Amino acid sequence: MLEKDELKIAYGLREIKMALDENNIHVLLITDNFLKGKTIETRQSNVQLLDRVKHSNGKVCILSKLHESGERLDRMSGIAAILRFPCD
Repeated sequence: MLEKDELKIAYGLREIKMALDENNIHVLLITDNFLKGKTIETRQSNVQLLDRVKHSNGKVCILSKLHESGERLDRMSGIAAILRFPCD
C-alpha cells in the first residue's frame, strides 16, 4: 500500500485516533506487543480503540512480534492503518 498510495497510510497512535475520528480506518494493523501496553489503563484504551474500529466497519489485524511483519511494525510504532480515503 505504501507503494500505491502513501496518503492512505497512518502510523502512530495520534494519527490513528485522528483517522478514527473521521471514520477513515479501513484496516487497523496492531502488534500484540503494542496491544498489551505497559499499564492496565493503556490496555483498556487499546481495546476500546479496537472496538471503535470494528464498530465503524473497519477490520483489525493483530500481528505477532514473533513474525517478521509484526517485528517490523513494532519497530516503527506498533500501530498503523490503511485508510479508506487519502489524508492530508
